[in-house]
Amino acid sequence: MRQLAPLAFAGVLAASMATAMANPHSWQRFVDPVFGTTALYPPQVFKPLPPKEDTPGQAFLSTDGSAKLAIGAWDNRDNEGPGTFKDRLLEDGKHASLTYHPRGKS
Repeated sequence: MRQLAPLAFAGVLAASMATAMANPHSWQRFVDPVFGTTALYPPQVFKPLPPKEDTPGQAFLSTDGSAKLAIGAWDNRDNEGPGTFKDRLLEDGKHASLTYHPRGKS
């Protein structure tokens, strides 16, 4: 029975990927002009916010206003991991509702 779970998951993942690939217009590409970070996002869910001159990357707001998405990169000279980065964001008081949960090294 345990062997069926990975196979079922693989089937669902393959079906999801096929759907996304069959409709490439459902996602939009964002490319950060400073660092070259590239990501796809669903434009029917998130709309870009006005860019900030002092902040590379792009912030997006959900169409219902309940969620924010940030895509970008920074010069990580201190080799800061995702958990440390999250802690630093929470310290400034501007990101009290941050729900990102670091997993792995990226």
